[in-house]
Amino acid sequence: MFLFPGMFSHRTASFQNCSHPSSSSSLSDAQRNSLDEARKNYEVPLPADLGQGHAENQQRVAQAIGAWFDAQPGVVFAQDRPARLAEHLYTLLKEARFNPDVYLPRDAHHPMGYGKYLLYTDDNAGLPYCLQVFAFSGGQKTPIHDHPCECTSVVFQGTLKERLYRALPDGTAFKYAKRHRAAGSTEALHPNVPNIHSLKNNSQEAGAVSVHLYRLDGVGAPAAVQSVYRPPAKADDTPRVRQN
Repeated sequence: MFLFPGMFSHRTASFQNCSHPSSSSSLSDAQRNSLDEARKNYEVPLPADLGQGHAENQQRVAQAIGAWFDAQPGVVFAQDRPARLAEHLYTLLKEARFNPDVYLPRDAHHPMGYGKYLLYTDDNAGLPYCLQVFAFSGGQKTPIHDHPCECTSVVFQGTLKERLYRALPDGTAFKYAKRHRAAGSTEALHPNVPNIHSLKNNSQEAGAVSVHLYRLDGVGAPAAVQSVYRPPAKADDTPRVRQN
């Protein structure tokens, strides 16, 4: 399900899933079917020519990941693979000729109408991870949200503004930091520390694309987002008492 403002109460669970047809041969047919079904929850139907481009991206990225790990003899433990891949993801995507232009926002005219697409998933010997693509039109943003799993985001095209938050008991979250993310920048969030953030396309005209690595694959633990938060009320929002 894709959410727009007003469609969720604060701290709504599981507003986006992280699942798709696997690039890994280790998943069963039942798991693949589950992933295919879950993908329908948020992927934007693409025109035939762009859909082919998405499939080609998936194939090239899967091949590049396999070849990259084959050339990394020091990465032998499954628990080490996602972090090492995240560290080198931007370079790997460039080398795989990842084409961001095939991805569309879900609704280019809505402030939260960004699109999400599944690029890759790997069972990784029972320690799964996946890659998602976010496509923003000018000025679009995500809600304020957290992640129950480790998440690493890589800006591939355009620039993003990332805001970091801390939760308050009333279900709101206050901003304590922000950072401007140019193409090639990589940032990670970890579930054992405050990991609440939002992303916004810095440009009002040009699109932006980011790729996110989550330490899950949508089978058994499908939620890439655990909670959504409201910003605190502004001073101007405080009801005023009429003076007689």
